[in-house]
Amino acid sequence: MRNSALPFVAAMTVAILLVMRMASLPTAEPGSAGPELANGIFRLPKQTRLRLPSGAVSTTNAITCSAAESADGQASDRWRVVVVADEDHAPLTAALVLALSERLTEEGAVVLIDTLRERPLQLPADRVLCVSTRTATLPEAPGGGCSAELAVVDRLLAFPPGTLAAVAAAPIAQPLNVRFAITHSSHGAAGASMHWGGWYAAVGRSMADELLARMAPGLFAPAGAAVATGAAAATGAVTPAHRVLAERSPRADWQSPLPAPPFIEPVRWFGALQEELVRGWIGELPLLEITDEHGVKTPAIDHLEHTLRSARVVKEAAWTIDEHSSAVMKMWNREQDCLIALKRADGWDLLLWQQRQGIVALYREWLDQAKAGSRSARRLLARYRSVAAIPADEREHGEQLLDGGH
Repeated sequence: MRNSALPFVAAMTVAILLVMRMASLPTAEPGSAGPELANGIFRLPKQTRLRLPSGAVSTTNAITCSAAESADGQASDRWRVVVVADEDHAPLTAALVLALSERLTEEGAVVLIDTLRERPLQLPADRVLCVSTRTATLPEAPGGGCSAELAVVDRLLAFPPGTLAAVAAAPIAQPLNVRFAITHSSHGAAGASMHWGGWYAAVGRSMADELLARMAPGLFAPAGAAVATGAAAATGAVTPAHRVLAERSPRADWQSPLPAPPFIEPVRWFGALQEELVRGWIGELPLLEITDEHGVKTPAIDHLEHTLRSARVVKEAAWTIDEHSSAVMKMWNREQDCLIALKRADGWDLLLWQQRQGIVALYREWLDQAKAGSRSARRLLARYRSVAAIPADEREHGEQLLDGGH
């Protein structure tokens, strides 16, 4: 007996109806969701003609700041390597992240893009720019009217003064974190035709140029301009902006990889730092409670501690709780690494650090080199003249040399 053809006909009918339904649904125009970001070292195209041109867009950006100026914004050593991170998946966030990466790379910085989807690169940096979109009204077509509010947190990668992690760190200017708010509005030029890529490029670059000029006006002039530097500033001469960041000292060499931080949800690591005597990571546990798959709420710090103390977290060894821990300060140890959590109103600040072995011997090397005429060694003696990790009697020898003695 032959099988009935009705099931086959019914299946084909359903498939055709689904195809017709999908074809009738509106499809997003390519590029309308904003630029795509990927973790890694950002690189500009080798050929200028391959760069995406900006569309003809008129923009207005009002920038406000939580402090008088960005922390240590004028020091070129604080712009050698910059992490630019997205804090959400909004299109304008991606546009600003990409534009900041472009501009900073043009100026001579190395940019590490950090996305929420992936782990940060385990490379030391100087600061982190965390970008997020608060509100946004995007146009229906590129060139239409747009209004938005974005936030950028400028974080110096430095251990906060007064913490155990900062005992061997060089003194740093305050504040460490500065928050910028950008109120943006824009519209395309009359009669201009553009695609989404050109529109996002124009909007992102306009915000990036004005933000960097506000953050560090001595280093970043508006795009295409020049800034004064060094002796040129005194004479009125100017130097192309991209040369300013090249005037910087090399990073301390430890001849070994950075310590690996524990990647545990929902911990966020902003970036790593590496100084002469200490190195490590800056991060946060951004909430006080977490809810498990059964809907049960537990303290987020308990979840972190339980996971840390499990040997499967790392290959080398598990973390052990330190006896000095308290209700507002938790500390764990793992071989040479220390991890501290400092409670705040809405979560915990995390500091992971590793102090260099043989600090006294290294300081004496600087002293001998300075006596032999090394300017870089003298700068190191001056930078660490008040650091508690160096015994006072050793620092006294450095003070005498810096004050003109022998």
